[in-house]
Amino acid sequence: MNEQQLSEKFLKFLEEEKGYPKNSLLSQAPAYSIGAKRIQADLLLLDTRIGNYIGIIEFKNNINPNIKKNARHQIEQYLKVIKSESLPSYLVFPLDENDFQILVYGDEDWISIKKDEFPEFETLSAKKKIEEKTEAKEAKERTYKNIEIKREIKTKTSLWTLTSLILGLVTAIVTFYISIDKSKNEKTLSGIAVFSELEKLENRVKELELKQQKPITSIDSIRVIDSSSTYKGVDNRLKIIENGIIDSPEKTLAYNKVQQNIELLREQIINQEKLIALRNENLINRIEWLNAIVIGMVIALFGAAIGFVISNYNEKKNTTANTV
Repeated sequence: MNEQQLSEKFLKFLEEEKGYPKNSLLSQAPAYSIGAKRIQADLLLLDTRIGNYIGIIEFKNNINPNIKKNARHQIEQYLKVIKSESLPSYLVFPLDENDFQILVYGDEDWISIKKDEFPEFETLSAKKKIEEKTEAKEAKERTYKNIEIKREIKTKTSLWTLTSLILGLVTAIVTFYISIDKSKNEKTLSGIAVFSELEKLENRVKELELKQQKPITSIDSIRVIDSSSTYKGVDNRLKIIENGIIDSPEKTLAYNKVQQNIELLREQIINQEKLIALRNENLINRIEWLNAIVIGMVIALFGAAIGFVISNYNEKKNTTANTV
């Protein structure tokens, strides 16, 4: 019995004994090319109600291990092309001129079955429907699992983002106020240094005044002893004072120099006060600017948190609805 005769006998067997409709037997199966090789199934079993294949059959005019191996390889390639790797696979070969043997591919090899063990049309169709439902359920479970994983990643990412924003905000505020305190301390130290220098100069002035007053007082005491109420006595007193000043010009110059330093320091203090007032004004502006940024960031964080909660709620709601 050749392959053509074997194919005709098997088709008759399927129609008369197993209840397969003629339109479910696709003996002219589509051919495909894999590289330079052309592959085509001998017979495809089709359920037109669900619009899907339910089995594939290969005919051989004899059998041996090498033919079995090649048949399996050919069927695997064809099933990959039509994306139906789980399709039941059968191999039929003749026993004599009137009979044939059926093999079904199991987990690892071809298994011989009797004719009455070959599934009827409704049985094979129902099996395919169950497989499709199982595959659909598994795909749905995988999808749901992926959604859960994405949701978990999204939650962690959002939490890390919020935490990073809060930490960044706190760091900015702390750094800003530390810089303010440092600036205040520097200004205070600068002011203290100026006032300390001024105090030293004032003490120096007092010392010079005391030293300068001593000789004048001494000269003046001589005048009191030797003076009279006449014009000549007054003139002599002025001459004595003038001579006292001329006798110690270095003291007079030192006194004038100290007075000049005091005036310079006073001008520096005035300028320092103006500078401090200007810095305080700038500081107030910076604080107001920082407050505006803080308020804006707080509002943004609050809005982000609300959006995150609403987004997760809607996603969970849609996932629950899809699952049901």
